[in-house]
Amino acid sequence: MTNLPTTKSARPPLIAAAQAVCGRFSLREDFSAGSVGAAILTAGGNIYTGICIDLACGLGFCAEVAAIAEMLKARETHILAVVAVSADGELLAPCGRCREMIAQLDPRNLDCLVILADDREVPLRALLPEHWLAESQAEQPENRVGQFLDEFAQWAAAQPDIQAVALVGSHARNAATDASDIDLVVIARQPEWYLHDTAWIHRFGPLQRQQVEHYGQLISLRVWYGDGREVEYGFTDERWAALPLDAGTRQVIAGGLRVLFEREPLLSALKGMP
Repeated sequence: MTNLPTTKSARPPLIAAAQAVCGRFSLREDFSAGSVGAAILTAGGNIYTGICIDLACGLGFCAEVAAIAEMLKARETHILAVVAVSADGELLAPCGRCREMIAQLDPRNLDCLVILADDREVPLRALLPEHWLAESQAEQPENRVGQFLDEFAQWAAAQPDIQAVALVGSHARNAATDASDIDLVVIARQPEWYLHDTAWIHRFGPLQRQQVEHYGQLISLRVWYGDGREVEYGFTDERWAALPLDAGTRQVIAGGLRVLFEREPLLSALKGMP
């Protein structure tokens, strides 16, 4: 296992990781291993690798399966990108069995990027059209939102600079529709860090596009993800929550606020303020 923070520029290091473990060697007679190497990038920012085993009677398995086993040992399931490389350097698409395994491990994996030849990356769902898990996932959008919020809160708690995170807007007041975006307020000592280097947003899924929006003391990074989520990451510092409250802060709080993480009572002290 090695560390890689995001899917941004993941192609070269993932290919290199797969190539590093690839190399055919004989086991006995016509049996061998290592003719294909695979590498997986997870939402936790880790790379796991594996090699194939070629045996008789269908007892072998693909390199992707070996990499998945390594991933599961670390109790991770959410895959952001995957690549398989042959001993001669050819990039290979996962077989049908591997595609299905990746999807069944975690429905979010339907949006993982499969790295292919000719500088192409395609989401797994493009290789599994009309997949039954896609329908199941679409029927429960609230589960996707909840999983994302849990992942973001865990990530924020691991950043020493971030002091608090709150969900605001329609999702916070349980009035969200399928068209609602996910609005977050993130209080950090150096909020500009997360706006200048946006590599961290790739941790939460493949991107379609992003844009920066200014709202007084708060600067938002609006991100559209490949699975349809639209997330507004609103970054500010502790002055946003300082008394007396700014009119903009009051308006946000009045629209609904649910604290997801805080190191000390900062945002939770604002709930219920007139």
